[in-house]
Amino acid sequence: LPNSKMSGNPNMNPQTLPVFPDLDIFSPEYACNREKYAARALRDYPLHFYKPLNLWIVSKHKDVRSALFTPQVFSSVAFGLLPPPDDIAPRVPDLYTDVHLPSMDPPEHTKLRVPVQQALLPGRLVGKDEVVRRIANELIDTFIDKGECDLLHDFSYKLALYLIVDLLGIPKERAEDYHRWSNCFFQLFTPKVPERADARFFVPMPEEVLRQNWEDLAEANDYLREVVENLDRNPGNNMLSNLLQLREPDGSRTITISANVCNALEFGAAGHDTTATLIAHLTYFVLTTPDLKDTLTEDPSLIPAAISETLRRRCPVDGLFRRTLSDVELCGQKIESGSIVYLDLTAANLDPDVFPEPETFRLNRDNIKEMVSFGFGRHVCAGQYLSRIEAKAAYEELMRRIPNMRLADGFKLEYMPSVATTVLKGLPLVWDKN
Repeated sequence: LPNSKMSGNPNMNPQTLPVFPDLDIFSPEYACNREKYAARALRDYPLHFYKPLNLWIVSKHKDVRSALFTPQVFSSVAFGLLPPPDDIAPRVPDLYTDVHLPSMDPPEHTKLRVPVQQALLPGRLVGKDEVVRRIANELIDTFIDKGECDLLHDFSYKLALYLIVDLLGIPKERAEDYHRWSNCFFQLFTPKVPERADARFFVPMPEEVLRQNWEDLAEANDYLREVVENLDRNPGNNMLSNLLQLREPDGSRTITISANVCNALEFGAAGHDTTATLIAHLTYFVLTTPDLKDTLTEDPSLIPAAISETLRRRCPVDGLFRRTLSDVELCGQKIESGSIVYLDLTAANLDPDVFPEPETFRLNRDNIKEMVSFGFGRHVCAGQYLSRIEAKAAYEELMRRIPNMRLADGFKLEYMPSVATTVLKGLPLVWDKN
């Protein structure tokens, strides 16, 4: 990313466009001070052009939400996978494809999304909270006697990972491989110009890194196709089995074998890191917000509100890419057709015009449903109900088993630079062992 290049719409003259002075979205300073930068953007630069990546950044809540709701103008077909080396391409037929739910528009998106969304509705998730509690307690058992842990790495990441493989029907003993494959898959996504397969807004990663990622994904393709084909022959009580059994009126598959192989990896890449970050941030805010822990202990019915406010205060997904399909005007500025736009979800959730005192953690916001952490419109996160179930059950088990947990002395939130997900470095906790 430091070697990013200018490409894209040749009609734009970056010298005449509004810019946020000295902004570096890949700096540790920016990553660790998102609230400060969001406040300045919302106040002074609600729409600005980021020259290093040749894209627009949209910050205001009303503009972000409007863009999410109008795919006919702001297309999701704005990013894809960096291509594999020629010798590896034949080994990844199911994974190297442009058919990815996050980067599709209706009507193709609708056909694939509807069955996935139905599989993740609350009625289909009955009993999953007990699975979360079982996994949570197994993990807590591994560190409770130590009096300390890194909650993010020792608990949240593993919990989210073990739940997603259980949900999909992938054996738990391959969970670490699945995590590695998911990370490789996610790293290969990049904004692109759809009309040109070779045109990317980021310079491709170093050849040796690209090759290693695709080598790992070739291994993933082989293994996940074997899993999917086995579940097709011998269905189980899991999400992949349910999707494999869906049929169209003419008897053809609603979702092909190949698409389900890709889904098997994509669901994990999209879901377990973000949910792990949510659990960690919820715990952080509970431990640092005056009286919040006591309030939730006295009235557990408020935990869902705390989860929603956590999502607003620190969005697990920092932003989303879109591509304009026609000229559009935002904040009095014309954005030309074919431009890449970055919707800053973190800033939108901190917009004081929508959320008064945005940096204050409050349980009683009557408009909390306006937050955009799970997206909005057709691309609203299909796994949002599962994420909430997981966060609630995980928090309850943590507080039941380790009620006197506290932040390690001197701890300060730190993040890795990223334009996609919020990458928390860790959350060290300590407690009295007895």
